[in-house]
This record gives sequence, structure tokens and C-alpha cells, in this order.
Amino acid sequence: MLSPDYMHGVALHVFETDLRDVSDYSDITPAYSLPEWTFIKLVSRVADVRRPLRQLSLVGWEEEGVTPLAFRTLATYGLFTRLVSLHVGWPGPERLLLSAFFALLSATPALQTLRFGSVEPDYDDESNPGVPKDASLFPKPICRLKTLAVCDDVGIDFAEYDHLLSSSHDTLQSVELSWTFDSGLGPVIAAALQKCTRVRTMELIGNGFFHEDIIAACPNVDCLILEETPTLAEQRALKRPLRELRLVHCRTGGVSDFIRKRKDALETFLHSTSSLRKVALWMTPSDPIPKDMPVEYNALRETCRALRVRIELAMHRPVETE
Repeated sequence: MLSPDYMHGVALHVFETDLRDVSDYSDITPAYSLPEWTFIKLVSRVADVRRPLRQLSLVGWEEEGVTPLAFRTLATYGLFTRLVSLHVGWPGPERLLLSAFFALLSATPALQTLRFGSVEPDYDDESNPGVPKDASLFPKPICRLKTLAVCDDVGIDFAEYDHLLSSSHDTLQSVELSWTFDSGLGPVIAAALQKCTRVRTMELIGNGFFHEDIIAACPNVDCLILEETPTLAEQRALKRPLRELRLVHCRTGGVSDFIRKRKDALETFLHSTSSLRKVALWMTPSDPIPKDMPVEYNALRETCRALRVRIELAMHRPVETE
């Protein structure tokens, strides 16, 4: 599905149903499977628009058409050279393999924003059955990312952060890590992020690893996005003064309950720091902001006013880098 202008280019959102719409055996090349061929045909339509493909969204896949061969074929026509935003995998079941994922990232020199969830490992069933292929065997990404958002909402644990960020050490500015349940991935992620020297904004929600380890890996972080007021361990992990704190309402319960439960801890935190300039309370679209706010919110506003801290109540949105 093509959408209107996106940064003076084309935004393409591809769903499995789109593949069925263009599925055709009449002109299939023997080198490709039917899903591969229909995916290639669908994305190739962008070339007829005569504007560069700037945004690509691959969501809800059931077919196995998104393969390294399909991406390499499309890359030969230069369709990905102007791509700046890529969204892969969440929400919905996916079958995108690491080999295809890195094949695409090796053909996107302009890519700045990457959001993904479900990317499955490749297995070498012939020489080493059941053992995932090493990431070093895959093409190296050439993109220099500014924003990385990873949401493993179906429990698929991506671990190839070092390979993924190998070209983004001096460009990455914003990181979102949400719902990654494997506690063993914390050290893996921290080791990769230690090489990224410009990360300033970090969102950490619902993960199984210690957030303070990730925060400590990025000494320039001055904006945190969390579910709760930072713990003492998270505060100590910060290497520079925190300028902005955003708390996200992403669990059950209404907006008023969310504010009431966080009011005391947030006020204590506000009085303990002199560097904070903004506090944002982010709600989800399913939880509209009530007309009559609880007294706890009014008390927070008074505390912020006295401390010269700006407070904002808004809808949750993904991390973005300008």
C-alpha cells in the first residue's frame, strides 16, 4: 500500500494481503518462489512513481517471500538507496530471517530509523543442526542509524546488536528497548551500546534485564523514558545530569490511577535533582486523558512550578530523532 508523501518520497506499507493481490504465476522467473516473485513485483511498483522510496513497513507476514534473494534483486535496481525509515516485524507473526534482515540493511546507506521486533535466526541444518548461524556470516549493515527501536513482543530474542550497530557508533542518538524478556541479553546489548558514543535518549520498558546496565553503557544519556520513576540504581547509572524524564502508561488501569501510583516517588525524585527541566506523562490512545484530573496531578504541577520544571501530559509516541 502506497501512502502520501513522506519526506518528499514514497512510504510503502506491505502486508501479506498485498502479496495475494499481485500474486501471478504467468510471469514468474524460475529462480524465485511465488512469494518472492510477488514481493519483488509489489515493491518494484514504486519505481513507476518516479519518487524515491523513503519509508518501508513490513508488518504481519505469513508468507516467506521476504528473503535475501528478494532484497538483493530489488537492491540491484537501487530501490533502497534513499530509504530513511524501516519498520519490520511488530506487531504480528513474522518469518523474516536474519540473513534477509541484514541483506536489506546492507543495501540501505541512507537509513536513519529502524524499528523491528520479530526477526528469526537462520539455522545451518546440514553442517550443524539446531545451531543458529553466526551473524558475522551475514552482510554488514552500511546504514548509520540515528534511531533504533526494538520491541520483541512475541518473545523472539534478537541478540545481534554488535553486528547491527557496527556502522552506527558515532550516529546513534535514540534507543528504544521494550518487552525483551531474556535477562541474558542485557550484557549483550550493553556491550554493543558502549561503542555508540552519541546516545542521548533511551526508552526502557518491560524488559527482563537490569535497565541500569544499559543506562551505564551510554554516558551521554540525558533523557529517560520509563514506566516508573528511576530507581536508585538507575539514577546512579546516569553519567550526566538528567534533563528530561518521560513516564509511559502502558499497563492496565486508567490515567488517574497511573498518576496516583507515581505521584509520591516522582515528587521525591523531583526534589532530589536540580538538573531536570521537563517531566512528561505519556498515555496510550486507548486511555484518553480525563477532563477532571486527580488532585495528585495538580499537586505535581505545583511541585514542578516551584522547581521550574515543565510538566506535560500527552499521548505516547515512539522515540524519534530530529
